[in-house]
Amino acid sequence: MSRTTDSIGHWEDLETWLSVATDSLLPKAAETLRHQTQDQLDDNIANLMKQDPSQSYSHKELAKITGSLSHTLIATLKLSDRHAAHLQQELTRAQRRVEQLELEAQERQEGHDEVEQGAEEEITRLKETLAAAIQEMERGKADHADLSSKLQYAEQLLEKAKADFRDKNGRIKALETHLDESRNEISRLTLQLDYIKEKSDSIREELRHAYELRPEPTRTRRAPVSPLPSRTGSPVPRLTREQKGEGAVLKHSPTPSEEPYLTTKLRELAPASHRASHGLDLKDLDKLARNIGKFTPSVPGSQDVQAYLQDVDFHLEMRLNVTDKDRLYLLRTTASLEKMLAVHANCPL
Repeated sequence: MSRTTDSIGHWEDLETWLSVATDSLLPKAAETLRHQTQDQLDDNIANLMKQDPSQSYSHKELAKITGSLSHTLIATLKLSDRHAAHLQQELTRAQRRVEQLELEAQERQEGHDEVEQGAEEEITRLKETLAAAIQEMERGKADHADLSSKLQYAEQLLEKAKADFRDKNGRIKALETHLDESRNEISRLTLQLDYIKEKSDSIREELRHAYELRPEPTRTRRAPVSPLPSRTGSPVPRLTREQKGEGAVLKHSPTPSEEPYLTTKLRELAPASHRASHGLDLKDLDKLARNIGKFTPSVPGSQDVQAYLQDVDFHLEMRLNVTDKDRLYLLRTTASLEKMLAVHANCPL
């Protein structure tokens, strides 16, 4: 009798612990199941088992399912313990009744045959009742063992859900850290790009002023050749502006002293300017370059140069959002170094 009472107290302690653990997911679950009958609890278990076990549940849904199943199993175990206690009480009363009847039968055996016969029938009936009670108690023990195994399985599922939750939480934190590092790297690259743009603008302005300030070379006097022309010393062709506004055009091809200087400036400015802003994608520009073909003029400024420029403009007119950076990229890709030095001013830096 004391063992049954201890079992009921054990299930109540477990129910209290489980209620605290699943309070955020299943509020008032224990109070709802406390007053349900065995049939209602069996219906709850049947409804839970209707869900597809092979389906992928989130950790919160899995915790709700296992929590509901645990509360239902605990309530069922408590009912089983109460029923077993009731059967134990009936068994005790039956045993006492049998003992009492046996004593009465022994006392009245000699003079009360009829009473003895009735007592024997009562004893037989009580023995049958006792056997039925024992069988019922055995079934209760089997049900108790089955519910205990189900509760253990539910606890394992709950632990698995907690482990999955901790793993996913760790992955989320790692991704957040990686995202912050990527944002910092983007900010650093943005600042570096702004610095390169400012430096490129300064060099473009310096080169433009250098072209404008250099006088035309005279035919009677030739300036000495210098590997790096200064801003006012070395002869550089004067620039003129066309009516179309496409940029300045050199009146003659650059001298050998200008070639290293212009080549260095083009290498510094053209890639950065092109990366800064252009209307077409690099793949589209490369495709146009293949259609135009490589061009190497024999005499800069001749008619074939003009035809080459018209061919470039024709292909660019078929595209939207074309910028001067796109035109400069095509000229660098499709023309030779001599051509680039000759028509460099046609594409504004």
